Amino acid sequence: MLERQIAHHLPGATEMPPEFRALLEAISVTYTSFDEDQLMLDRSLELSSKEFSENSQALRDAKAHIEQTVEERTDELHKEHAKLLASVNSLSVGILIMDANEHIFVANDATAAIL
Repeated sequence: MLERQIAHHLPGATEMPPEFRALLEAISVTYTSFDEDQLMLDRSLELSSKEFSENSQALRDAKAHIEQTVEERTDELHKEHAKLLASVNSLSVGILIMDANEHIFVANDATAAIL
């Protein structure tokens, strides 16, 4: 390419000395190597970008699945909690459940009547 550009811009320079031709070949090899390296770098970046995109999608999918599972389990816990409270409230004896700090956690209607 460089030879063609020289021939185009310097029409009288049809015969080049051998040293000049060697210089042009060295420059050509340098540009060719640079272009090949650039193509490999571009391909590497393209593959890395694709892999990153795929991994990001996999993480988004996993996050959505985990959030769905957490939501389902939370709903199940709320339902079980409601059933337990209903069972405790239906008892005729007083039930008082306290936490480790002696704060009342659950007290049924019978407990309220006793107190």
